[in-house]
Amino acid sequence: MKTTVKIDEYSKQKLEKLRSKLLLERDIKLSLEELQTLMIDFVSINEESFVEFIKGGKNRNYDTFLSLISNWGIDTSKEDIDEVVYNEGYGNP
Repeated sequence: MKTTVKIDEYSKQKLEKLRSKLLLERDIKLSLEELQTLMIDFVSINEESFVEFIKGGKNRNYDTFLSLISNWGIDTSKEDIDEVVYNEGYGNP
């Protein structure tokens, strides 16, 4: 039994890009349906990794950003930040 699955244009373009890459770089020719089936099989086999990907996916960039912040032990006021951001001070009028 086959069912139609609707996907947005962005997702379809990503699938087409992957399909093209597989053909050009690996000489693997798949229909979109075959690719989708293989992806579902892969996710089923790697369920734990997929769940972790989903859980971390929405906040991944934010968490990465936060991990880059470090405390240098310097108190910074909003005026100090404005000076740097808007280039006021530092010899500039």
